Amino acid sequence: GTYDAILDDRPRDRWVAMWETNRGCPFSCAFCDWGGATQSKVNRFGMERVLDEVRWFGEQGVRFVFCCDANFGMLPRDVEIAEAVVAEKRRSGAPTSLSVQNTKNATDRAYRVQTLIAQELDTIGVTISLQSTSPDTLAAIRRSNISSESFGELQRRYSRDGVYTYTDLILGLPGETYDAFADGVAEVIAGGQHNHVQFHDCSVLPNAAMGDPEYQRQFGLRTVPQVIRSIHDRAENVDEVPEYLDIVVETDAMPAPDWVRARSFAWVANAFYFNRLLQVPIAVLAARGGVSTRTLAGAVFEAPSPGLTWV
Repeated sequence: GTYDAILDDRPRDRWVAMWETNRGCPFSCAFCDWGGATQSKVNRFGMERVLDEVRWFGEQGVRFVFCCDANFGMLPRDVEIAEAVVAEKRRSGAPTSLSVQNTKNATDRAYRVQTLIAQELDTIGVTISLQSTSPDTLAAIRRSNISSESFGELQRRYSRDGVYTYTDLILGLPGETYDAFADGVAEVIAGGQHNHVQFHDCSVLPNAAMGDPEYQRQFGLRTVPQVIRSIHDRAENVDEVPEYLDIVVETDAMPAPDWVRARSFAWVANAFYFNRLLQVPIAVLAARGGVSTRTLAGAVFEAPSPGLTWV
C-alpha cells in the first residue's frame, strides 16, 4: 500500500518499477562491488511477497518492470517467478515488459527463463555478460569461476531460436592487451553474435576489489575521472550536481596509446559490423572464404587513415 496513494493521485501517469526478488551476488568480480559488498550472500524475499508484488503490478497497470536481481535465473524458483509475470500479463494486460540481468553458469535454467520472457513479453534482449574472452584477464578479475562455455552455449541456443541477444565487453580490464581485446571481439562475432556488442569502459568502484590501491599497483591501473553521462542523454544536458567515475585508461598490459587504439577499434567495430555498414561481406568472407574475422578486422578496422595520429 505504500505507493497506492501516489498512483491514485496521478491516474494519467505511466509507471515503471525497479524490483528485487532477492539481494546479493555469489560472485566476486574485481570490477564490481555487488558480490564484494554483500560478501557473496544472497538473501531471498519471501515467495508470497514476490507473487503479491507481481499481482500488484498488474492491478496498478505497471507496464515496465526492471528486475534488479544480480543473477535472475540463478534460483530454481526464478522460473516460477517469470511464469507468474507472464500469467499476470495475460490476466490483466500488465506488466508487458520484464527486463532482467541474466544469471551466470545456470545454462539450462537461464535459457528457459530468457526464452519465456522473449516469447511472451517485450524485451530489449538477453545480455551475454562475457566481459572478456582472455583467460589471463578472467583470472585477474576473479571471474574464472564463471564458465565462458556457458555463455557460448547460451549464444548458440538463442541464435537458433531467434532470441535477440547482445554481448557485454569491458575495455581496460587488467591483463588484457590490445591484441587480446581485438581478438575477443572477433571471437564473439565468430561465436554467433551479429546483433550488438555493448562496450563498457572499465570503471573503478570504491567497494570493489579493483578499488584497492594494492590491486591497482599490481596491474598498473591508471584512471581519469569522467562525468557520469547516460548514453541516451542529449549532449546539452547538464546535471545540477555532476558525479564522476574513475575510468581505467591504462594498465601494464595495455599502455595508454593501445587503450586509445582499442577504444577506436570498438567504435569502428560498432559502426562497420554491428551497425551493418560492412557486416554482410565480412560475414560471408568469414563463413565461405575461411578468412578469420580478426584478419578482416585488421584489413578494415585498422586500415591507416591519412593524417590520423594516435595520441
